[in-house]
Amino acid sequence: MGTNDFTQETKMFWEDNYRCWQCQRNNVVDFHHIVHRHNKNDNCESSPLNVAHLCRRCHNLGDLHSHEKQCKYLNRTANYLYSIGYELQEKDFRFLDKYKLEYI
Repeated sequence: MGTNDFTQETKMFWEDNYRCWQCQRNNVVDFHHIVHRHNKNDNCESSPLNVAHLCRRCHNLGDLHSHEKQCKYLNRTANYLYSIGYELQEKDFRFLDKYKLEYI
């Protein structure tokens, strides 16, 4: 997996899902931050809500931070986490509070 600050616990939510959210191929190797990490002191950007599941090819395309794609990935992540019964944690609420007006 690519380097990032997502915990092993967060990565485990995707351990049975290998489909790239951009091209739909079944070869995911990267966890991409949908919203850039802005403040290392407030790690809400490492929330599971901020994960886009991408293959290396799509991750390297560099066209991942358009507002449209960020909204698409955030929505897909929220739906996926809901489908597996994920319960929001304190870090998730901080992430939602910080970005809800911009993306949700």
